Order: sequence, then structure tokens, then C-alpha cells
Amino acid sequence: MLTRFAIFLLSVSLIVFASPISNKRVWDPRDIIARNASEVTSFDEWGGIQSLKNFDSFNGQDNFDGSRNAQIIIVQEQQVVCRRQDARIIQQQLAILQELAKRIITEQICEVETQTIIFSQFHAGLGNFEGELQRKGGRQPGFDGDVARQIQRLVNDDGSINNTDFGFNGTDVGKRTIAPSGSNWDDNTSPESVQRALDAIKSAQNVSHAEPDLGEPKQ
Repeated sequence: MLTRFAIFLLSVSLIVFASPISNKRVWDPRDIIARNASEVTSFDEWGGIQSLKNFDSFNGQDNFDGSRNAQIIIVQEQQVVCRRQDARIIQQQLAILQELAKRIITEQICEVETQTIIFSQFHAGLGNFEGELQRKGGRQPGFDGDVARQIQRLVNDDGSINNTDFGFNGTDVGKRTIAPSGSNWDDNTSPESVQRALDAIKSAQNVSHAEPDLGEPKQ
């Protein structure tokens, strides 16, 4: 029960349950030129692996990472506004979600090929969000409120993973997007400042993946 309650508290910090009063479509996947069908890869029972049965039915055969999903912004009576929080707290929250994702993949999938494909799809979806943060592709950074609040149901009272059908497809993700306001984004200056941050990130990653000197990691 404690585990489930902790996840509930985390979900409350990420989701506001205000009622929508109107919908605004800001992007439509039909705007993308259809690719040649011969270029589309199907993962349904790929390699004869039964655990991949119906894989394509989640996002669609030509929508592996969900980048073709429609994004519909929900305008709410009570506007969701971002609130500054200590970076350490955010890092802890995301570490919980990260390790929970690892648990789901390793506990519920036995074939390493399926593990690799499922994780790659998950990772690519987060990559789409990186583009949204940089205001690329005409999409606003935000989250699907209906899907995000399902985190309350993800872990059972006994701490086990709830593996029942949650009643949505990957193509539903984005249809009820909440885009918090209050960001410091400026069309004139933010692209440059974000690029500087990306350059710093690349430098930090290069150091992280350098050959270890067997010393203690810096705090």
C-alpha cells in the first residue's frame, strides 16, 4: 500500500485534475507526407516471437515512436502553471519512473529481442518530447493528462505491477494534452540558450562515458 501511495503522491505533483472547457488542435499527423509502404517495418510477431503479437496495433505500423499522434491542447478552467522545484527533487521523481520502467521491461518480458524493441519505442517517444521542449515541429511541450493519471493504477496494493488492460492505445496519447504555462521560453533568445545547454550536456556525457580512472565519482 505504501508503494502505491508514494506513486499516487508523485502523480499528483505532475497532474492537475481541472475540467477542460475547450479543445484546440495544434498539430495533425495528416500534415506529414505519407511514406512509401515498402519502407514500413512491422514488428507483429517479428522474428517469430509471440510476445510481439499485436505490437503494431498500439501506435500503428507507420508510427513506431508516436510522432504521428495528434496533439490536442486542452484549455482548462484552472490553468496549469509550472512551479519551480529543486532540481534534486525532480531528479528523484524521474529516477523512480526510470527504475519502474526498467522493472516493467525486465519482469514482464523474457525475450531480449522484445525487451530491446519495447525499450527503443519508449526511448524514442521521450526523444519526441525533447523536440517539443525545443519548440520544434510546431508542438507544445506538455503531457496527456488522461494517460498520465493512470500511474495511480500502475502498481497494485501488494507492490506488484498491474498488468491489466488500461483501455487506451498509443494513438490516444496526446489527444488530451495539458500544456503548463509559465515557461521562460523566448522566441528570440531561447533557441540560442537551449543550444548552449545542449552543448554543455554533450560535454558532460562525453566525460561520463570516458574510460574510468577508478576514482570516486564527484558529488
